[in-house]
Amino acid sequence: MEMIFKIKRINSNEYEPIAVDVDKYVVNTFKNDETIEEVIVPEGVKVINGLFYGCKNLKIVKLPETLEKIGDETFKKCKKLEEITIPNSVNTIGTYAFHHCTRLKKVVITNENLKFNSTTFQDTSTLLTNKYGTYEYMGTLEKPYLWMVKSHSFSNDDIHKDCKHILCGFFSQYLEKLTIPDNVETISILGYCGAKHLILGSGLRKIDSSCFEHCENLNELTIYSKNLVFKGEPYGLHNLTLNIYKEEYEINKDFFVSERIKTINYL
Repeated sequence: MEMIFKIKRINSNEYEPIAVDVDKYVVNTFKNDETIEEVIVPEGVKVINGLFYGCKNLKIVKLPETLEKIGDETFKKCKKLEEITIPNSVNTIGTYAFHHCTRLKKVVITNENLKFNSTTFQDTSTLLTNKYGTYEYMGTLEKPYLWMVKSHSFSNDDIHKDCKHILCGFFSQYLEKLTIPDNVETISILGYCGAKHLILGSGLRKIDSSCFEHCENLNELTIYSKNLVFKGEPYGLHNLTLNIYKEEYEINKDFFVSERIKTINYL
């Protein structure tokens, strides 16, 4: 089925209608088109997959409320794209969808159940959502999220006191120690965190198996929580010094198998 996309090109003041077959899995209609500056995706489109790959001069994108999925590499290498609003209808963003969007600074997300992975926004600038003080977080004050932040200076102090859930946080690779404060309740992914010592606060209740996957320098883990649930098999943990309450270790000792732990110190 063909639908009409509206395209504005460099040095043009008018939108140009372009018919796109949206039923194809991957559409190359605009791939590597360096003349496109603005695009309006029409209502009724449910999936866009790789559609604007390499449109390096694309600056403005308007997505419809009918959109359900942004597929793999859809906006990859759109180097002039600075911000985008993801409609609440979108439930999935694919691999490398915004990879190498080097000027991307603001992503507005309202669907707290949106699914994406650690490559979706790889090699972008800082990503921001709803603002709390100096920093920007996803959600309301009643249910705030640190959704996705990536910068070389992002550190302990940047975790807002109202932040309860870290869905995908990218912390500085130059940190020696990272402290997750007591207000954080769940962690899904810590991303490419370079910290050697990770301290988990007393409020933490759940950690996903992929949490430590890219924490390559981690050699010491301190856990102050007494009601922590570890989900799945942890990736990335090895040769650790573990500081933990004895009763907490006994409950979760299957998670901390011997090849992952070098030393255990009871708090």
